[in-house]
Amino acid sequence: MVQTAVPPPDAQAASSTGPDGVPSPAPAARQNAGRKPDILDGMLRFVLTVVVSVGVAYLGMGHRVALLEAEIAARPPVIVVDFTKMAAALQGQPNDVIETAMGRVRGDIRRLQEGGYIVLDGQSVLAAPDEAMMMPAGAKPVSQPALQPGSQEKRE
Repeated sequence: MVQTAVPPPDAQAASSTGPDGVPSPAPAARQNAGRKPDILDGMLRFVLTVVVSVGVAYLGMGHRVALLEAEIAARPPVIVVDFTKMAAALQGQPNDVIETAMGRVRGDIRRLQEGGYIVLDGQSVLAAPDEAMMMPAGAKPVSQPALQPGSQEKRE
């Protein structure tokens, strides 16, 4: 029995010659000829992983934010009417000014209710931000004393 030695496939490719009779490089050598060092492969993988992770996180957060915005839009706004603060702000005003201010407040409360607001009495609320408090338009803040009839302001 005669045994013939068959070279491995890599050896066959390495020993092949091109049409000019010049030996052509092996397929593995052709693939590695255009490749950068392995550190760049690792960097590319890292950058792609970060980009994909950020993209997935952005899409996930966008979905969560949309759900949160929809939930907030479904909740009615709230306003607090503190009649005690209003009375203190209107203290010392003539009765017709007080009646006009309270009439406006009642009208405002009706309009707010029709607009979808929840209107709460300030005596039932333990704490609320100042933006949620309603004051009558003609009322002066408690920190500014109302002018007494007959008193004059000094103007410079």
